[in-house]
Amino acid sequence: TSTSGVRVFLADTENLFADNAGTPVPCSTCPSLKVEVTTVLRKGDFLARKLPTSTYPDSEMLESAGAVQVRVVCGNKELQVLPSRYLKVQIPTASTNQSNMTVYTGVLDAEKNLSGWSDTNEPAFLAKWPLPGSGDQQDGYELIIPQTGWSNCARPLNEQSSSFCVTLPEQFTALNARVFLVFKNNNAIAELTGDDESSEFCFPQAPLGYPVTIVVVGKTGEQYWLTNLFTEIGTNVQLSVTPVPMQEQDLLNFLKNL
Repeated sequence: TSTSGVRVFLADTENLFADNAGTPVPCSTCPSLKVEVTTVLRKGDFLARKLPTSTYPDSEMLESAGAVQVRVVCGNKELQVLPSRYLKVQIPTASTNQSNMTVYTGVLDAEKNLSGWSDTNEPAFLAKWPLPGSGDQQDGYELIIPQTGWSNCARPLNEQSSSFCVTLPEQFTALNARVFLVFKNNNAIAELTGDDESSEFCFPQAPLGYPVTIVVVGKTGEQYWLTNLFTEIGTNVQLSVTPVPMQEQDLLNFLKNL
């Protein structure tokens, strides 16, 4: 159980994992076994880790109940889940009123950064479990995950969508700035894509009518910059946005409170 309340179950650990060559590795044979669990439950955490809540490669917007990365290391070898085996993951939530959540797996680029999510078409189940030391019950979702790495409990925002573009002052490009849409009433983050030679950043499938905050985080030299602009997604939006100087600690406090 992680400090965030996420629970990961490892069953029959003698027949659960294999190394990268596919050779089974019973946990009892490991000189040291490390299970590393990274949990991302809040919008500010998604943004801080640069994790979008959209699919790859088609950029369909998702609402997330939480994402979890599980890594298992035996000595100095990273382990994978054997075929036909799985991990069970429980993600706590304040409310579980969305019954159409499914399990998405992370899609990594060549540098092992997460580019987006791919739908497994496997459902995430509504669940309850007892809280330790009390008679209370925790609401949440239960995921059956056939692999290690990143998994996301999410659902698509299926409304009609349109492109959403932001233009920054010319000193900001993808080399020194990141631009996000932070959804007000949904646990959803969209990262707008830019390049090294342009100050325009765009997201191709922003769902129409959603209230969002445009968050720009930039750095020139030792100076940090921030934009925090509230708006609503419309059709073919083209906005010019100017970040303002920000102290590093104030920027961190803003991200933590998203």
